Order: sequence, then C-alpha cells, then structure tokens
Amino acid sequence: MAKITFAPGAAGLASALLAQTSLDEPAVPVLLIRWSAGAKESRRGPKGESIWETIETPGWVAEVAAWGQSETVSLSERTLIVEGVRVLLDGKANAESGCLLVMEAEGNLRVEHQET
Repeated sequence: MAKITFAPGAAGLASALLAQTSLDEPAVPVLLIRWSAGAKESRRGPKGESIWETIETPGWVAEVAAWGQSETVSLSERTLIVEGVRVLLDGKANAESGCLLVMEAEGNLRVEHQET
C-alpha cells in the first residue's frame, strides 16, 4: 500500500471539505484517493463531426466521497486516519508502492505519486 502524506495546508483543506459535506446518516464523508483513467465526452460539431473533449485527465484524484455503513466491513477496517483525515483508498492505491502526496492547489486537492 502506498504511504499517504499531506503537504502543508492540504490536511486542513481536506478536513474543511469533509466538514462541509452534508450526508444522510448512516453515511460518513471520507477523502477518497483513486486512480482515474481519464474521461472524454463527445458531441457533434456543426457539420455532424465528432468533437472529443477531455473532461478528466488520467491521474490520481482526491475527492470527498460517502462511506455507506456496512454490516460486513467496518469503516475502521477499510479506511485510514492520516493527520486527522479519514482516507479511503481505491484498489490501485492499495496496491501502489511509494507515496501518494496530497497537496492543495488553488483551493483544490490534487495527488502526486512519488517513488520512495
């Protein structure tokens, strides 16, 4: 499993984002760190041609997600607490080596993979 670390200011931003999230109980907000293969969307141009637009570039993503309580898997079994932030890793992050550094960039969180 990759080691999760926060750059200065990033844990505070993550905590604030989680605190602002309103969910119906028993759901709990978590910071999900996941790999995105990227996403594209197509639309038709004025002559009927396909126009592809990138809406998410490939890479690591940190985002607020909802953890739904389960009778078979507990929140503490599946998540980590890093600098006071409850973190959920996707399968790729669980299998990754090195470090996943969560950083603040223009009021958003971003993730960078670093080999150790």
